[in-house]
Amino acid sequence: MKSGYYSFCIIFIILLCLLAFATGGSPVRQAGPAIGRIVSLSPSLTDQVDDLGASDMLAGVTMFNPEYRGNAEVLGSYVSPDIERII
Repeated sequence: MKSGYYSFCIIFIILLCLLAFATGGSPVRQAGPAIGRIVSLSPSLTDQVDDLGASDMLAGVTMFNPEYRGNAEVLGSYVSPDIERII
């Protein structure tokens, strides 16, 4: 009975290795369009974009960002954003 279990384990490990090599690792990502502007509807997201050094890409922020001193215009709040100005 033990020899059947060991044979099953060896076959399972071989099939698992073949599956790992057949998938080829990580998927290839296609390059998408470049990001031209960012509209942040949350103060925490605005802070994160600013911390990443991409504050020049911010095109709009919410009215709840009183400490933000960038060129982005206020586009309402996250409860009632001005969709026409965002588009």
